[in-house]
Amino acid sequence: MDESRKASDLASFREEFVRARGIRRPDSRPLCAYRTTGEEFRRLGSLMRESTADGEIRTGFDALFCLYAAEWWRRHHEGGPWKWEGVLASVGLDFSNPRRIHRRTRRARQT
Repeated sequence: MDESRKASDLASFREEFVRARGIRRPDSRPLCAYRTTGEEFRRLGSLMRESTADGEIRTGFDALFCLYAAEWWRRHHEGGPWKWEGVLASVGLDFSNPRRIHRRTRRARQT
């Protein structure tokens, strides 16, 4: 899948996701309050894996990754400290460069 298609798929998902909730754009509520459906979570996971298959982090990935991570923890966290390894492994990323991911997701949390 080429880069422009990956970015387009991410943008389309985000647009559909907010539209399905009757809003025009994310409205700063906690991510769990958006109540991601099982199908949306599966589709989002697939998009995350496809968009990072070559190890790059693309435009549009950051905000959706935050949504995916929040939902992944809600569905899979079994207690104890929250760790990135499970979330990252679920989309085919490793934890060898956490600062790179932190910089991208920090920007997304501020929007």
